[in-house]
Amino acid sequence: MDTTQKLSQIFGIGLVLLCAACGRSPSLSSHSGSLYSASASSASTMTISPASIRLAAGAQYSVVVTDGVAPFTFKVVPGGIGGAVNPSGVFTAPSATGSTEVAAQDANGDTAYLYITVTAAANPAPTTNTAQTSCVASGGTYNSTTNTCSFVSALQTQCTSSGGTFANGTCTWPANLCYGVAQPTTQTCANAIIATSAPTSYCQPETFLSYSCTTSGWVPVCSPDTTYACNSYSGG
Repeated sequence: MDTTQKLSQIFGIGLVLLCAACGRSPSLSSHSGSLYSASASSASTMTISPASIRLAAGAQYSVVVTDGVAPFTFKVVPGGIGGAVNPSGVFTAPSATGSTEVAAQDANGDTAYLYITVTAAANPAPTTNTAQTSCVASGGTYNSTTNTCSFVSALQTQCTSSGGTFANGTCTWPANLCYGVAQPTTQTCANAIIATSAPTSYCQPETFLSYSCTTSGWVPVCSPDTTYACNSYSGG
């Protein structure tokens, strides 16, 4: 083979290799279905940190881009379970579980990706009824139907424990008890009265009739009934 033939053969091989390369477009992202077709700078150090996260369904996350040139644009990469990302890079996970991706592109066209695994949302914590909590802590009984709190008073407790009947804030005591205290056995009146038919210095004792249960306890009922007390003479 002479020199001319060798040169022709070498040139032909080079042309074939060159044409084969002509039909290829450079792949700058391993993400199939990428929203951004290329990264402008192969030397870019732009990243999203962290590059992958786990997020509960419906939760939000702010994408953090480092070493890129603002402004940034954010998109959800097709092919996953989706989600939404706003212009500020706040991603909202969908209600479905699975995987999705967010792409961020800077002003130079450099692109970085965030891989997101969406998990089931946690059960919400039970709602605390502060009114009910306060009522119970104060010794009351809370009615969730009417949202009201009722308290058992000391009088009601004393009344029912003594065998009485409590209604409308009043106790009907057993015949021998008054606010839990037994009726006195002595039948005396505390004071004498001024006789109506004698001088003011002449007094006669009151006659005991019965005991009455009042908020002050047992009170004697005497006759005749007057508010005047005899202090100077207690004889009849």
